[in-house]
Amino acid sequence: MHWDNLKLGHYPRKEVGSEKSALYADRKKMTELQPPLVLGDKVWCPRCREYVKVIRVAGAAKIVDVDRRTVYNYIKKNKVFAVKVAGNTIRVCSHCLLRENQEEQTKGAAA
Repeated sequence: MHWDNLKLGHYPRKEVGSEKSALYADRKKMTELQPPLVLGDKVWCPRCREYVKVIRVAGAAKIVDVDRRTVYNYIKKNKVFAVKVAGNTIRVCSHCLLRENQEEQTKGAAA
């Protein structure tokens, strides 16, 4: 079967050379705007816009005195920045975590 015979929709053909140069330009632009992700023992957090320490989910839960499931819910709702490291371990931005926990406590106190 040839791709031209598919009836899913009409997509204009692109020249391969221009597509490669566009990808190169996009990649170059991204590296110019984005700082290095790791600097020593700290990781760049795009939410905080600074280098922060990242901590394990269990440690994060102990720090803010919530259940681990609550921290996973923060991650799922994009309330905290999280990064997956070697294997299947998730680390959480300590600054985002503390900020989010403080916001949750102020909402609870106001209600």
